[in-house]
Amino acid sequence: AALGAAAAWLIAGYLYLSVVRPFMRLEAFAQDVASGNLDAPLAYERSNPFGRFTWAFDNMRAEIKRARAAEAEAVEQGKTAVAALSHDIKTPIASIRAYSEALELGLARDEEEREGYARTIARKCDEVTSLTDDLFLHALADLDRIQVRCEDAPIARVVARAVADFDAAGGVTLGRLDEAQASCDPRRLEQAIGNLLANAAKYAPGADVEVEGVLDTAARAYRVRVRDRGPGIPPEDLPFASDRFFRGSNAGDAPGAGLGLFIVRYLVEQMGGGLSLENAEPGLAAILEFPLAS
Repeated sequence: AALGAAAAWLIAGYLYLSVVRPFMRLEAFAQDVASGNLDAPLAYERSNPFGRFTWAFDNMRAEIKRARAAEAEAVEQGKTAVAALSHDIKTPIASIRAYSEALELGLARDEEEREGYARTIARKCDEVTSLTDDLFLHALADLDRIQVRCEDAPIARVVARAVADFDAAGGVTLGRLDEAQASCDPRRLEQAIGNLLANAAKYAPGADVEVEGVLDTAARAYRVRVRDRGPGIPPEDLPFASDRFFRGSNAGDAPGAGLGLFIVRYLVEQMGGGLSLENAEPGLAAILEFPLAS
């Protein structure tokens, strides 16, 4: 009888350890997952008859956690895309307003200049339409879906047009402009230059701004340099100035979301180029570098 009772206790203990306790753990684990706690792992023993069963549940927890992290990242990228495109729409609208006011005040010197103002307004309206299309697209997608189509383009002409479209009052000086064929998306390059000029107008109001394009045949590169003579960026902020949503200590009360330089860097990198920033003492210089046409 004693041996039978001992055997029964041993069998009961074995069943508790190998069957009942794992199921109790599974019940607590399921409650944790249902409440959103995906960080607590499910302990299991491979030697246990239910080891593979409990391992499958823990693997499911890890997969759910990865899927949620990927979803959160996708949502964040979608928000960034919408914010970036919304920011970009402001630049052509500002140009439309400036040229409209110039026409209203009669600043055009002759009929040809008035027609040029009107053409610029029409072109900027087309740009707003295009950006609105991008905004609609990226309300459903992410930043990586912005279309950048590079071609071998006369980059000096693109730079000159971008400056002329932005600057109705003649406050931007167009300096040295070497002729060259470079690989870029002309429309996106105009957007990038427009963003740099808008940044200069916002953070260095009234300061002189100079734009130049320099051909470097040795490096097979073309560099567009936009330099203002404002206060510049504090040296400790400079490495982060083109990060998403970053606003330096010099931003003060100026409105903005910290997206202008981020958008410029993104667009230029999608064209195979790069953005670098340097304090020009005085002012800030932004250099866009593009590969020459092959």
